[in-house]
Amino acid sequence: MDAVRLDLAELARLGPAAFPQAAFVEVMDGDELLDCLLVSESAEPADVAVEAVEQLGWLWQTRSVASAVGVPSAWSAAASDRRPEPLAVVICTASRPAQLARCIESVLLQLGDDDELIVVDNSPSGSGRRVAARAGARWIHETRPGSSWARNRGFREADHDLVAYIDDDCVADRTWLAALRHPFANPAVDAVTAGVLAHRVDLAVPLVVDDRYPYLRGWARAPFYGTTGTPDSPYDAWRLGTGASMAWRRTTLEALGGFDAALGAGTPMGSGDELDLFRRALGAGATVIYEPQALVYHDHPETVRALRRTLIRYGLGAGAQAAKMLTEERQLRPLRILAREWRWNLRLASAEAGRAVLRRPRLPVAGLAAQPAAAALGAVRFLRYRSQIRRAAT
Repeated sequence: MDAVRLDLAELARLGPAAFPQAAFVEVMDGDELLDCLLVSESAEPADVAVEAVEQLGWLWQTRSVASAVGVPSAWSAAASDRRPEPLAVVICTASRPAQLARCIESVLLQLGDDDELIVVDNSPSGSGRRVAARAGARWIHETRPGSSWARNRGFREADHDLVAYIDDDCVADRTWLAALRHPFANPAVDAVTAGVLAHRVDLAVPLVVDDRYPYLRGWARAPFYGTTGTPDSPYDAWRLGTGASMAWRRTTLEALGGFDAALGAGTPMGSGDELDLFRRALGAGATVIYEPQALVYHDHPETVRALRRTLIRYGLGAGAQAAKMLTEERQLRPLRILAREWRWNLRLASAEAGRAVLRRPRLPVAGLAAQPAAAALGAVRFLRYRSQIRRAAT
């Protein structure tokens, strides 16, 4: 049996004759031993790569624990001898200066000499200005409320074609920016999404979120070429990732018209702007790469009550997106998909009802059962808010 040592980056470049006989494979990240695999004779390289990445879940979980307890090395910058394409990192924030400072700290160590850091402050008072100034970041005050306004302002103010977004309630893993940037070496790639895990691993509710409503889309890299690969594409664009961490070519954002200002956090809908953009990007034939190694740790809801508010906000956003597709794009299929999601949530609510009687709920029954009503309200709010935006623009 041969002994083979491979760097993590080499897994994606293995040829068809990589393993002519059984081998013991050591997977390295530079000088760090990540994993060991026993590979059978004539194993498919793609299968080996997927298996290796899936088995590396322990590494990211370890880093998640380290970051949760405040170990600075959990996100220390990884060494590289390559000169990467410069990019702009945009952090959109709204009245969360402590979380913003923590997020900036995790990003600063990863910035190259030619990169730029932009803080788009969406709070009325500009509460993030001092935090941005202390970090040497460019501070921009976007007073129009809503994550879409802030995200659009960020890419339009950026000096580079590549624009990476990270939410202010996230902490970047030490490999985040390098992994997020790497797929853009292929000029055909329009966007890259990232893996997201709970920042707090010592509380029950965040772990339940990762189990039932995971932000993480798996440990294997997944390319999307104008489709999600399912019959529901592109209306199940959630499969691509989340807006908590993503990167885009500015030219792609401009071609798509940016994020829809009638959707997103800070609006009456509360969510949905990034999923709407993912869907429109797929519809336009864009290439999106899901890269789980570009990992961030997110402040999931920490109580059942907070999770209930989050689920209702997601219901509002889903209804708003359905209203947009129905009234502006004349698409009926999203309504059937939405109904299927309601049935799934109602089944979860029924399963949780017994636990609620015993005062041991893991998921909020009311938040699950309220999804149809929240979606209906989100649709109404969207139509009203869209009308307000159009009147303000005239």
